[in-house]
Amino acid sequence: MKPFFLLIFVFISILAFSQLEYDSKLLVKFDKVYLNQQLIDNPNFIKRQNFLVNNSYQIISVIDLKEGGHVEKLYKIDNFTKQKVEYIFTNDDFNNFNLFEYYYQTTKSGTYYKLGDTGKILQVFSTPVITQMYNELSR
Repeated sequence: MKPFFLLIFVFISILAFSQLEYDSKLLVKFDKVYLNQQLIDNPNFIKRQNFLVNNSYQIISVIDLKEGGHVEKLYKIDNFTKQKVEYIFTNDDFNNFNLFEYYYQTTKSGTYYKLGDTGKILQVFSTPVITQMYNELSR
């Protein structure tokens, strides 16, 4: 009877493990080999990065920005040099926005970035808010 339960446990574990995948947006920041290794060694890392690339920000209208909020210019990261480069945003950039393509910082109070002349602002949530959102999702 014990081998039967052990077999069921192993099957369920493999099934649960095999369902975790990394978001292709992560390939901008991490190497494919590294991500595949993390799927095995540290699946929580993959879960957290998947969460961050999709849920740690929102794009809002300039009108929705609270008065007095400091807004910095958002720069793209050059894939080769890893340096900040200027980028001209268009409204098409928001359809499949990948936060990891840009230079940004998370802070205790949140950060705002101007998205060119689109009238849009990228709000990167504060570190405590991101942590709270992730913990609620992980329950």
